[in-house]
Amino acid sequence: MNTSKINLWIVGITMVFVGSLLMYLEDYRNSEFIFVVVYLLIFFGWITLFMQITKGTIVGADKIPFKENKIKSLQQGTVKFFAYIVLVAIIFADILYMSHLAKNRKNELLQNGPTKTAIAEINDIETTHGRSGTHYHAIFLFKTVDGQSISYSWSENEGDFIEGQKYEIKYVVEYPEMFRIMRQVQ
Repeated sequence: MNTSKINLWIVGITMVFVGSLLMYLEDYRNSEFIFVVVYLLIFFGWITLFMQITKGTIVGADKIPFKENKIKSLQQGTVKFFAYIVLVAIIFADILYMSHLAKNRKNELLQNGPTKTAIAEINDIETTHGRSGTHYHAIFLFKTVDGQSISYSWSENEGDFIEGQKYEIKYVVEYPEMFRIMRQVQ
């Protein structure tokens, strides 16, 4: 395969599009695998586009040694600094905007889509320890109307949920992992 014939513009745009679309459609699942794939696609897609945009500019040029030309070296450093700031801002804006759209989609489907109610029980409280502290996840277990068993990990603060508690939930028929807690039941 001749890799020199690959159009990097198309590769970058495709990676950003697929990553953003995947975030929009699958964000509700709370899957770490999906998050990693989404972030990698968006990050490397924007990096690819950034390299294409800056090719042939002062940002993409070889570094100008400070000893040879102090003014041009400082200009290049300043331009590169601001170019990278803009790149990081674009990546974060893409992720935040797609996350916002995904939340709106979930709310829209729960509000206006075909939904059903079920009783979900807190099956377990999982604890993970990371660099940013301890994280708690309540594992909701419920059955859909058609008998499908759903297990969903819900991020929580310590003590928000207790193992064995039951909640009435409203879920989207087509995407049962997309649900909203309505109230606690005895």
